[in-house]
Amino acid sequence: MDTRFAQTTEVASTQFGAVSIQQLDRMGVDRSLRYQWVRRGLLQRVGAQSLAIAGSPDSWHREAWARAADFDGVGFLAGRTAGRLHQLDGFDEGSMEVLVERSHRGSRAGARVSSTSLPLSRADTVIIEGIRCLSAERLILDGPLFDFSRHEIENAIDSALRLRLVSEQRLRTRVVDRHRQGINGGRALLDALVDTGGESRLERWFLAAVRDPACLDLSCRSPGAPEPEPSRGSTPSSPAISSSNWQGTGLTPAERNCSATSNAAPS
Repeated sequence: MDTRFAQTTEVASTQFGAVSIQQLDRMGVDRSLRYQWVRRGLLQRVGAQSLAIAGSPDSWHREAWARAADFDGVGFLAGRTAGRLHQLDGFDEGSMEVLVERSHRGSRAGARVSSTSLPLSRADTVIIEGIRCLSAERLILDGPLFDFSRHEIENAIDSALRLRLVSEQRLRTRVVDRHRQGINGGRALLDALVDTGGESRLERWFLAAVRDPACLDLSCRSPGAPEPEPSRGSTPSSPAISSSNWQGTGLTPAERNCSATSNAAPS
């Protein structure tokens, strides 16, 4: 066996089974030899600039590593993909998402691509498990480019604060700056910062309740959710919400029970 293949497998073993064409070039594996290895079933192509050792697990991390290699020098993993790498709340699935500079907006390479006119460089990124992606702060700021929902923006902010990945004051400053510049999505980010200070969906819900008790009936319900019916014994200032009226809030059963108990009328 060619010693270059042994070297290739050694490198790929630290990269979820994937390897970039640039790395292969540095190891002396030219296009002709790569083609031979693919034909012999030793390598398989997984992206425009990436291949994988045949038989290596077709995992989400391998695909993420390959997409990062495909867009090297053009853009970076962003959006929900970066959210999952940072282990932010609610970012568990979804296709690969990449942010590129406006001049490269025609790039695709097996990912959902959004572009920005703002500067984008490695200074905006971090490396997690060997995969380069946007920093938590930058992925939050650019979340609207990937159509983040209100809950996704709030989850990203709250969990990034809890994990100490962002500074709340710095994030507020940058969000306000973007809003003043009229950058798309600035308003959504500004609204999501209103009830920050907690570190989870439940804490955010309580902060909103303290600020405005009416949110118990309105703000925490998704658009189109039914109006909650007050439970027996509830009062206007301290409404008790039955479990059947939590549909669309996005809270877990444990959070629902905790919230319902906290807002029950005193005996």
